[in-house]
Amino acid sequence: MVNFLRPLLTLRDSAAFVLLAMIVAISRIPFLGNGYGTDPDAWRVVAVARSFVAEGVYSVSRFPGYPVQEILSSLLLSGGPWALNGATAFFSIVATVFFALSIRRLEIPHYFLAGLALAFTPLVYVNSVNSMDYIWALAFLMIGLYSILRGWAVVAGIALGLAVGCRLTSAVMIVPLVLLLWKNPLVKPGIATVRFGIMSLTTAAIAFWPVYSSYGWEFLTFYDVNHPGWLTIFKRMTLHVWGRVGLFALVAATAGLIFWPRLTRRSLPVLSSGWAKSSVWWLAIALYVAVFFRLPLDAAYLIPIVPFVILLLAKYMKPKLFALFVLLLMVAPYLSICRSNGICPGDILVDHRARSHESKYITAVLMAHDSIPDGAVVVAGWWQPHLSVVAQPENSNAFRYLLDETSLADCLDAGCDIYYLRGMAKYNHDVHNIDLLEQGAKLLQINPLID
Repeated sequence: MVNFLRPLLTLRDSAAFVLLAMIVAISRIPFLGNGYGTDPDAWRVVAVARSFVAEGVYSVSRFPGYPVQEILSSLLLSGGPWALNGATAFFSIVATVFFALSIRRLEIPHYFLAGLALAFTPLVYVNSVNSMDYIWALAFLMIGLYSILRGWAVVAGIALGLAVGCRLTSAVMIVPLVLLLWKNPLVKPGIATVRFGIMSLTTAAIAFWPVYSSYGWEFLTFYDVNHPGWLTIFKRMTLHVWGRVGLFALVAATAGLIFWPRLTRRSLPVLSSGWAKSSVWWLAIALYVAVFFRLPLDAAYLIPIVPFVILLLAKYMKPKLFALFVLLLMVAPYLSICRSNGICPGDILVDHRARSHESKYITAVLMAHDSIPDGAVVVAGWWQPHLSVVAQPENSNAFRYLLDETSLADCLDAGCDIYYLRGMAKYNHDVHNIDLLEQGAKLLQINPLID
């Protein structure tokens, strides 16, 4: 049984947590530059933050809105990528530390290693050095988890509300957290649940008030697109989360726990009464997997399951084997295994290289834009958010995401020339069934060494 009367931290533990935070911080610093990330949504966050600063009117970067991150990003905007990406890196430290605190609180050994495992899981690592909201939400969820374990219902409610304000799907964690609250002998479950619920709903409502004020209930909009194939979904749930080396470590660890009982340090929950104690972690994983299947477009939607997978492995694996698992996971962001070349760069290095190339590409596009007629329109597709942030204000309107029938008609009536970036003519046809080539559009010619 967890000893809930244990002091917060010993001096030795305090030093371990400081060291853990320093390792995470140092590992992020080399990757904070080169723009705001490869995901166009990160640049959309910057665009709405800039608009909020300039006009004082809040707008969402995309529905249903991510107000906590979007509004706080506006306060950091003047610092550029280093400030916004640095804020995400800071929240990755917060998430790591509070996850490790929760592991320690649950009296599961090796909280330090568990924290490292979370920080160096490739998908977590990559998204901790950009301007997306995933790690912000994860940090508040981990604060909420630790607060529940401490019996701090009010703090946990505020944390969950802020997590929802960063990412609405964080709301699914209310069920596992309430179950944990009912298992906590430090609190009166009924009263604590009411306090937790009131603070969660109040904080989330305050966070989403700017969204509601601007859009009404229409903000509860979720994009419904064609689902990818099952092979793509499987890759997003596995390789895109853990990387090849990390996935190998995860599969080997899981297989060992199932087929070689001597590798476990206690009975598996499926084989013992320990199921009841572990059911909360399995429930959290199941809820987020269910949300992911609703719209399996991005592996990053699965980031909240990572700490609970690591928690279960830390709980049931023998110490040396868990240490080996963590070691492989720490290698995974930097090294991968490729069919042709054997050892190749891992996800964080690939992401860093992609961001560097994107920066050069955007510069080349802007240079090419200067050579086309005034008033011309460039169909930029998923590059539009990048260009709207980097381009001079007088040129930013020249870049359009896509042209539908209305915007195309307006453009043709105005007699403007139409250009498109590579691949965007097909994309425009796929989305709006409009053939830009038939309308006389031309490919924007840029430096071939960069394109």
